[in-house]
Amino acid sequence: MGNLPDAPEFTTATYSGFLDVTTTKRLHYVFAESETDPVNDPVIIWFNGGPGCSSMLAFMQENGPLALDDGETEIKTNPFPWNKRANMLWLESPAGVGWSVGETEADLSHTDLTQSEDAFAALQSWYEKFPDYKANGLFVSGESYAGIYVPYLTWQIYEHNKKDDAEKINLQGMMVGNGCTDWNYDTNPALPETLFNFNIIPKRLLDDMNNNNCKFYGDPTFPHDRNSPKCLRTWAEI
Repeated sequence: MGNLPDAPEFTTATYSGFLDVTTTKRLHYVFAESETDPVNDPVIIWFNGGPGCSSMLAFMQENGPLALDDGETEIKTNPFPWNKRANMLWLESPAGVGWSVGETEADLSHTDLTQSEDAFAALQSWYEKFPDYKANGLFVSGESYAGIYVPYLTWQIYEHNKKDDAEKINLQGMMVGNGCTDWNYDTNPALPETLFNFNIIPKRLLDDMNNNNCKFYGDPTFPHDRNSPKCLRTWAEI
């Protein structure tokens, strides 16, 4: 193998490691301090969605300090990283995604609720590693299926802060982009086109969806016939 090109250096302290959830479950993280004022700037947690999408996608191609663009082979500096004015924590969740570890079969079985419980446990582990950031404002953020991850974790933090004996977390808000909030309204309508674009289903199934008025966009007033026998058979095959 030839020599790899030198990557640009990080401009601030950047850390990577694992956050304990249980004795057999650990979530992988990358943390980059703010380039502006790490002592006072907020902490932003980022989740990619999926479910099952690694947050390293955002770290390396969306909002991280470095970028590896599509079709390119060299890592470069991102001119607009989110850690320009925030302390960024990218979390790979749930266990089994990316480098996050689940050692048992049960560790790799998740619901939206258990994912949020694990993410909250990982956040507490992160504060143990980085106690200096407990006073900073905290925002929970993400995209796509993180439209479910983000409010669930935000709710976990809110419920924790309601406890009289809890060490309060300085929760300031949440942010969701292109969020999935409900399978029937946000996910299923786009599924046939997505599967076809990845060559997972044949074009005849996509044509059946289109030609038999099976498409549904989450709008109750949108004309469709998705519950007809033909549409139900097509959906089942998809």
